[in-house]
Amino acid sequence: MPKKVDHTKRRESIAKAAFAVIARDGIGAVTLRSVAEQAHTSPQLLTHYIKSREGLLLAAYNHFIAMTLERMIAAEQRYKGVEALRRSLWEGVPMDKKSEDNFRVWLSYSETASQSAPIRMLLNQGYQESNAHFARIIRHAQALGEVPKNIDIEMTAWGATMLVVGLGTHIVGGGEKISVAEKKHFIDHWIERMLSPKKARQS
Repeated sequence: MPKKVDHTKRRESIAKAAFAVIARDGIGAVTLRSVAEQAHTSPQLLTHYIKSREGLLLAAYNHFIAMTLERMIAAEQRYKGVEALRRSLWEGVPMDKKSEDNFRVWLSYSETASQSAPIRMLLNQGYQESNAHFARIIRHAQALGEVPKNIDIEMTAWGATMLVVGLGTHIVGGGEKISVAEKKHFIDHWIERMLSPKKARQS
């Protein structure tokens, strides 16, 4: 009896392989052959699932976004209010070599977006998902009385996304070396300035 193939898992393994190629060798190294080698399969079998280089790039990007949001959502579920926001930001900002390498992959996509409408669309979708995630946390913190009622939730959520993007770009883009403690202090400072949680508790 022939072995049953899990096509979903096969596509996931190809996406992971494409992501690994980008992380190791850069976005320009992605080809059907290089990803097939990374996935320990043949180019012919790979094209049964993903038929083009652009398709591989899109699959790898979706894999990256899924990984990042999974960590951020886990922080949201484990913690509440402002602490959930703080922990989610910790997960979004590169804090170690692995997360720096992952963010560097995102940065290479950002640089490619002007040349590819599908990648540009995925980047915008990623921003929207991040904004929705942060807005949900801030709204819950507001309901708990931890942040003022008069803040603009959507704009503050967008600010949180841009904090992740800006700080991450500085970290992996060759800027001044920042320790983990300094990254967390910067995030705490942003939370205090943008959400004023201490004032909300005093009111």
